[in-house]
Formats: sequence, C-alpha cells, structure tokens
Amino acid sequence: MILSDDFKPSKLLDYIAEKHRDAMKETAMNLGKGSTLKDLPKWDDFDRKPFRFSKGTPAHYKAGLAYNDLFDRMEINDKFLFNKFRIGDKIRWVYLRKNPYGLKTIGFPMEDCPIELSEFANAYINRKHQWEAEFTKKAEVVLNCIGLSMPSQNFSSADQEQEEYV
Repeated sequence: MILSDDFKPSKLLDYIAEKHRDAMKETAMNLGKGSTLKDLPKWDDFDRKPFRFSKGTPAHYKAGLAYNDLFDRMEINDKFLFNKFRIGDKIRWVYLRKNPYGLKTIGFPMEDCPIELSEFANAYINRKHQWEAEFTKKAEVVLNCIGLSMPSQNFSSADQEQEEYV
C-alpha cells in the first residue's frame, strides 16, 4: 500500500481505522498473541499458590499458568478432551481487564479451548491494551517514517468503564 504509485495517506489511515473497528469485535482467540511455553517449570514452583506468580515471570508464562489454574478451578465439562499446558506448548494469550481472579493475562491453546475458558477470555479481554501492544506501537514506527501519526481510536464504553490492568 505504502510503496504503490497511487499511495494516499488517507487510504492508509482509513485502513488502520477499519482494522481497529474489526479488532474491537474479534474474539480473544483471534486477537491473542502467539508464544511458546519453553521453560514452564522454571515459573511454576510446586509451592506456587493458584493465581499467584513469582516476581519477574514473563507475561506469556503468567497467561499459561493462569489457564492451568483456571482449568483446575472451573468445572470444565470436557476435561477428557483438553489438557493443561505443559513444557513446549504453543499458546495464544491476551491482556485482561479487571476480573474475579485478579488475572492480568490469560492463555489458551492454539487450537481448541474449553468453552468455559474461552467465555472467560472473551468476557474480560482488554481490547484497548491488546490493540496498543500488538498494533499501535508497530504501526507508529511506520507512520512516523512517512510523516504521519496514528489516528485517535475510540474504544467501547465497556473498555473505558472497566478498571484496566496495564
């Protein structure tokens, strides 16, 4: 788009606005950032309490451990179809708004996810933070190079009303 002969800044900004609108309607599964849990035991001590994480635990490990904690806490109807995360599992994870467990992130499997955990992620996803972390910062680098800035984004009232974790 930027390298084409008929480039118009307004087209690029319209495209960004359209992607933002689409992202605000997406499920957590589609907005989640992909990661791998290579060193899971390093962050999951045997004496770790559910929903509590060691200082310095990376966000994607907190998300994976939060999934495992919720998996144990919730009454998952199809536990025989799903597993808790193990070493090397690939996950998607999102930032969360204020929720009953005090979690800042939640992970879920790349493929199928228990409906109970999917509903939790969709109910508490912090779309504003997810958008800013995964798109805005990267887009600003490109836009600044061509003398543009990110258009202001209007977030849903649900995102603004909820106390957010950042």
